[in-house]
Amino acid sequence: MCAVASGNKPQSEVMNIWGTRTDSTEGIRGVARAAVSGASRKELLKEALHALGKVGSVDRIGVWIEAEPGQSLQSDAPGQFQGLVWDRENGEMPAEWANISVEPPLPEKSLFPGKCVVQDLEAVPTRPIVGPLVELRRAAWIPIERNGQLKGVILAGSRGKQAFGSLDSMQSVAAELALAIGLEEERGIARIRNVDLRAARNILEARRTRNPAGMMLAKLADSCTEKGSGEQGPGAAFAVIDALVEHEEQSSKKEEIEFRWRSGDEEWARAVASEPLAGIWRRASNSRRLRPPRMPEGRGEACRGSMPS
Repeated sequence: MCAVASGNKPQSEVMNIWGTRTDSTEGIRGVARAAVSGASRKELLKEALHALGKVGSVDRIGVWIEAEPGQSLQSDAPGQFQGLVWDRENGEMPAEWANISVEPPLPEKSLFPGKCVVQDLEAVPTRPIVGPLVELRRAAWIPIERNGQLKGVILAGSRGKQAFGSLDSMQSVAAELALAIGLEEERGIARIRNVDLRAARNILEARRTRNPAGMMLAKLADSCTEKGSGEQGPGAAFAVIDALVEHEEQSSKKEEIEFRWRSGDEEWARAVASEPLAGIWRRASNSRRLRPPRMPEGRGEACRGSMPS
């Protein structure tokens, strides 16, 4: 039986991109070109900001998308995004606006189904507002959607009463961001599959050369925590493997769990062998079923599977 867990980056490592301005065209590639060249999400946000800054009658722009894999947010609830906000008059905006949650007072009932929303903020003076809407009279929200899921949101705001005109340009940027996120996700899946295939080949080669089973399981644990150079590996915080015992060999008393093969964070490995995680481990071992509990926030997620040794 084995367990692996992946670590998350601390909140302090969240993208730091405040102060980005759209008044310089040097190095601008556009969202689509940046995505094809392998740009990070931070770079994609900057490209989107430049593109949206060309839209007329817009005084403030916000772009928020899902955090990069491995980065943690304050909440795991749907509609939690990270991004940047630019203002035509002030440029850099408060850093706390980097995080946004698509929930009231935002029009979440329209954004989650993928509909654009234009708000007249003066029509209802008592309406509660979020920080990025301060000083604005009109606001347009454009969803960034992929496969029926909300991947982010764009804000275009105006201090005047003039209409934004067509939202087509903003929707085009949203579509490019959605495609860029999809491309990044597919590349990540392909990299992980390549790592899985390499690990499987190594195990099969070890069996062909008749290496001891213990050596193969040790390599399997190591493969769960490795991060190849320039290639995304499983990157688990830890991995532990224990031998399953047949039901007739099991004792009614709670025996101490001893993981014979382990890799990565020793603190987590020791925690799994202690209560309360040890009890969850025993139940999963007895039932031969996957039962991933929720790990403490900030230490990563864990999943377990069983295999004969």
